[in-house]
Amino acid sequence: MNKITKKSLFCLILMFIFTFSLTQTSQALEENMTRERELQKGDTVEGTHVFAMPDNGWNTVSINLDYYESYYSENNTTNTFPFRRKMYVIKKSGVGSGSISLDVSNVLHTNGSSQTIISGFEQGDLLFDSSKWDWGWYYYNTTVKSYSKSTNYKGQVTYLLMCPDAIPASATGSARISLATQ
Repeated sequence: MNKITKKSLFCLILMFIFTFSLTQTSQALEENMTRERELQKGDTVEGTHVFAMPDNGWNTVSINLDYYESYYSENNTTNTFPFRRKMYVIKKSGVGSGSISLDVSNVLHTNGSSQTIISGFEQGDLLFDSSKWDWGWYYYNTTVKSYSKSTNYKGQVTYLLMCPDAIPASATGSARISLATQ
């Protein structure tokens, strides 16, 4: 009978340890999952630009630029931005549409007096509607930046369309977001 009591006590201790470790593991998983549930801020710019080609006709370029920043709350006063993406698609048409070029900037974080250029984007895969758009690009960056929840920093991505010999010769647009969350 003494053997049964020792085995029962041993089993009871093992069950207590197992239950305690499960509680700790589930708490750690919940904290990790909360951190993984990132929020997003973003802006989309869509437009059509017309370029007059002297003695030759017109060139038209439609563009859609998406810029998003993912963030999570680090604590009561700070947000961390660990991921950003820029995606853009274009459609060109007209007499000299082959000569049109597009340049899209890196991400700029600025508060008017200070600025940080976030570069080092990697190209990702993109699926887009090829009946509506000719080309598309997707880039992402994982540079981690932290700002106060009430920051006056803003994020911005700008595009520049250039059409040599056209009037006008270039057109621009920007996607902008506030990085403040309060």
